[in-house]
Order: sequence, then structure tokens, then C-alpha cells
Amino acid sequence: MELFAEEDATQIAHTQCVAHYTQILAKMEKCSQEQTETLVAAAWLHDVGCPSARAKYGNSLPINQQTEGERIVNEWAEDYQEWSSERWTLISKIVGFHHQYQKMKELHAEVLYEADLIVNLFEGYYPLDNAHHYYNTIVTTDSGKLLFEMLFFKEKKNFSQL
Repeated sequence: MELFAEEDATQIAHTQCVAHYTQILAKMEKCSQEQTETLVAAAWLHDVGCPSARAKYGNSLPINQQTEGERIVNEWAEDYQEWSSERWTLISKIVGFHHQYQKMKELHAEVLYEADLIVNLFEGYYPLDNAHHYYNTIVTTDSGKLLFEMLFFKEKKNFSQL
């Protein structure tokens, strides 16, 4: 949070929302507790490379923020011994691919991708008019589809699952 507060405090709310939606989607997808914790940790760290990318490359384009984020997570993992190196490797890969849906799917991290997509839509990074397109082409989890329906579509649905 300190990194974001120095440069762009709006990033704090973005990160909080992505982490929260990731947790909701992971639980709805019945991920294990360890998998949920890993995904939520990755969600908290997913944009950690943005400040470094802006300093190093002059922008935080996805490829640059992913590269820097993966590097930073790997550095931090050395000091955090409570989790296995395998877990940290997975988290760093998720951070390093969080804008690439196919890679996220391979890492079983679709819920983080979908959570970030939802928040990015709300924040105006993508036009809200594209929500149906994303729903039909990118959102693949049942929980992601349900959350998209609830947040973006006017049709009345039964959301008792939430």
C-alpha cells in the first residue's frame, strides 16, 4: 500500500476491490482454503509492479507492470518464509501473467483475472459497453458469470448463491 500511496493512492482502492472480488469468486468456485489464500495474496500483489514500471519504462503497460511485479514478488518472497517456495513461485507467476487470460487459466487463477476485469470495467479502463462481449468471450467461471450478471446486466437473476 505504501508504494501506491506515494504515487497513486487510487491504486489502493483498486487493489482492495480486486482482492475482495477474488476472494468472493474463489469461495463461490469452491477453491480450497490454500488456493483461495494464494489467489487473494496474488490479488493484493497483482499491480505491485506499476510504480516500478513507470519509473523504469515511463509507463505501466501490462507487459511492463507484469515483468516488474513478478520480479518484486520474487524478491519479497525471499524474506517471507512462512509459505513454501512453490507457493511463492505460483504467486509470482500469477502476478507476472495477470493480464493474460490463457496463462491465468493454465495457473487456475481465472477468478483473479475476472475480478480485475470487473474492477477495471467499473474504473473505466474498459468501456462498460464491452461487458457483454467480455461475458461471452472471456468470463468462464460460473461465479464470474453470475457476478457479471449481477453487476452489469439489467436482467433480473436469482442471486441466492451469493
